[in-house]
Amino acid sequence: MHDTTRLALVGTANLANDAAGLAALEPQLLDYSRERRLLLQAGSLAVYRQAGGLATPLAAGGLAPADTLPEAPASANSPLADIIAGTHTALAPWAAARLLQAGYRLPARLLPLALATAERRQLWFGVAGQRGQWLASQHPDWSAPDATPRALDDTQLETLWQEGRPAERRQALALLRQRNADQARQWLQAALPQEKAEQRCHFLEVLKDGLSAADEPLLQSLLDDRSQNVRQLVVDLLVQIPGSALSGLWQQRASQCLQWPVSSAGRQVAANPPTELLKEWEREGILATPPHGTGPRAWWLQQIVALVAPACWSQQTGASAGELLALLPQSDWADSLYLGLADAACRFADSEWAAALVAAHHAGRGVLYPRSSALWAVLSASQSGTAVLAALQAGLWQEAERGLASLTASWSDVLCAALTQLPTGSELRPDQRHDLQSLLELAVLRGPDHWLEPFTLAVRSHIQAPGLQNDWNLHYANRRAETTLALAAARQTLIKEIPL
Repeated sequence: MHDTTRLALVGTANLANDAAGLAALEPQLLDYSRERRLLLQAGSLAVYRQAGGLATPLAAGGLAPADTLPEAPASANSPLADIIAGTHTALAPWAAARLLQAGYRLPARLLPLALATAERRQLWFGVAGQRGQWLASQHPDWSAPDATPRALDDTQLETLWQEGRPAERRQALALLRQRNADQARQWLQAALPQEKAEQRCHFLEVLKDGLSAADEPLLQSLLDDRSQNVRQLVVDLLVQIPGSALSGLWQQRASQCLQWPVSSAGRQVAANPPTELLKEWEREGILATPPHGTGPRAWWLQQIVALVAPACWSQQTGASAGELLALLPQSDWADSLYLGLADAACRFADSEWAAALVAAHHAGRGVLYPRSSALWAVLSASQSGTAVLAALQAGLWQEAERGLASLTASWSDVLCAALTQLPTGSELRPDQRHDLQSLLELAVLRGPDHWLEPFTLAVRSHIQAPGLQNDWNLHYANRRAETTLALAAARQTLIKEIPL
C-alpha cells in the first residue's frame, strides 16, 4: 500500500509521519497544512503515473481474426457512440439487441468505448465481433462477461472448485450440478463447514436451479447452522420442495393459525397467531423480533403465512385467490395476511395469487406497495398486460410503469394506444406529471418500433409554455420531455440505419 493511501485511510491525526511525494514538488508544499499537502501529493502522483509511466512491454499477440459479420453502417456511428458512453445510455439494451438481431457488429472505432467497463462489456460483448473479442483478450481488464467454464472436464472443474475465486467456484458448482447433481451436493456438503456464512449462502443459492427432494437431506442438516442468514435461506429452499417434511409441517401450523371459510359467502377468515414463539418455530424459519412498528404476533403470522404455498388455501376451500382476498379487509390481522400472502405468492411463483394481490393493491390496499414490483415480476405476460391496462384506466400511472417494466413480451396495440392517450395539461399535479413522463420515457425506450412516432407525439404534448410566473416544476418537466425526445430521435435514427 502506498504511503499516501495509508495516510489517507488512517488519517493525518493518527499518523505522525507524512507520506513521501514527488521529490521535485515537495519544497513547494511545505507551507500547506498536512491535510492540504496530502491532497496535493495524491493528485500530483496520479497525474505523474498517467503522464510519466512507461508502457509495459508485451509480446505480440497475433492479428485479430477476420470478422464474419458486417460492421454497422457508418451513419450509425454517432448515435451508437452516444448510446454506449454518451447522453443516451438508456437505449443501450435495446440498441445492442437490435444490432444482434440485424446481424451487425459494432464498428471497430467504437470497440474501446464498448469494452472499457464491465457494465458495457456485459451489454456489448455479444456484438463486438471477432475483433472485439480479440481486443478484449489483449487487455488484462477487459475479460469476457460471465465467462462460464463449460468446456472444462470434471477434473478441471474440480480444480476450479478447489482453487478458484468465489465467483469461479460458484460457476463450477452450478455447472457440475447440471452434469451430476449428486456429485455437486457432495462437493457442497464437504466444503460448507470451512466456508464463511456469506460464502455458504452464495453456494447454497446454486440449489435453487433444479431444486428437488434429493436436496432435502442436505438442507435439513443445515437448519442448525450458526448463521441466521444461512438458516433463513435453507428454510426458503426446503418449503419450496413439494412434499418436504418442513413444507408439510408449516402447512399444518399455518392451518392452526388461519382458518378460511369453506364458502366465502357471508363468512369471515379467522386468524389466531401464536401468543408466544416456540423455539422449534424459530429454528425452522420464524424471526422472533419484529421490525419497528409491527407487533410480535402480527409479524409471526405474516411469516407463517409466507412459508405456505398460497395455492394450498385455494385447494383447501375451493375458492379462487380473488374470492379469498375479498375476505381479508374484515379481519383485524388484514395487513399481516396481505403481506404474508404476497411474500408466499412471490416465493412460490404463483401467478394467480400475484394477479389477485396486484388487483387488491390497485383497489386501495396500500400495505402491499412494498411488494408491488415483486408481484408484477410473477405475472404472466397476459396477466401483466391486463393489469397494466387496468392501472392506466384507474390513473395509477406509477403502478402501470412498474408493470410495463416487468413486461418481457411484446406490447399489444391496445396497450400502446392507451399510452398515447394519457392526459396532459397544466391541471396535472407535479407528481402526476412526473409519473406520466416516466411512463412515456419507458414507452420510448422499450415500446414497439412502429409505435415510436405516436409515443414521440405524446411526449411532445407534455411540453408547455411557461406562465407569467417562474414555475420550476414546469421548467423541469419541459427539460425532461426534451431529454426523452432526444432519446426518441436517437432510436429513430438507428431504426432507419439498422433495419431488421
